[in-house]
Amino acid sequence: MMTFACAFCGYVWKHEADCGDRTCFRCNSQRIKRILARYIPLLEGMSQPKLLTLTLRNQRLTRGFVRQLRQYFNTLRRRVIWRASGRFYCIEFDHIDELGLCNLHIHAIIDSPFIGQRALSLVWKEITRGSKIVDIRTIYRTAKSHHEAVKYLTKYLAQLPSDLPEWQRNLVNDAYHDVRLIQTFGTLSGKNLNIRDAICPRCGKSSVICLDFEPLREDIYVLGTFL
Repeated sequence: MMTFACAFCGYVWKHEADCGDRTCFRCNSQRIKRILARYIPLLEGMSQPKLLTLTLRNQRLTRGFVRQLRQYFNTLRRRVIWRASGRFYCIEFDHIDELGLCNLHIHAIIDSPFIGQRALSLVWKEITRGSKIVDIRTIYRTAKSHHEAVKYLTKYLAQLPSDLPEWQRNLVNDAYHDVRLIQTFGTLSGKNLNIRDAICPRCGKSSVICLDFEPLREDIYVLGTFL
């Protein structure tokens, strides 16, 4: 829990801080709201928006597995078949089994003319040395479809069960340590997303300061187990 104060009007309020656990439903729900607000405007002006999915064969979820998928995607973007200007992508997984294996995949929103799915599959299979399942489909140029597309990219955040066994939660948090949930690339690489400054809920000014930080009750409980 964080305590904020407005230096302009003096109003004081509390706000729940991100606990840092990538499987936390409360934090993931807040992340989705922030992602929707920041990324949907980036779809404006796209002439041929498409949703691209690239998958890998099941492997154990590790930081190296996540890094490998990102390297494969970078390689694809250097191939002749790639005729797209980038927007952003998200690395996701559907399910972790009892051995820690999962289906890791990339969802990306791109601005691109027609790319044949069969040809794309052959190139992806060659790059990954065996993984061939891909999907590419058109996103209609409407505000509603843009909103739905970004929600599709972030759907796994809301679907992660909060009652995962501790060893699976550790897998997820280790694999996604310091990994951005959504990453811009191509023409938007390094683009400033105009993240808004904190504003006072009473007067609307951005003259906000943090007074203190108080850990959540569950954080204190977890800490106590190590003392």
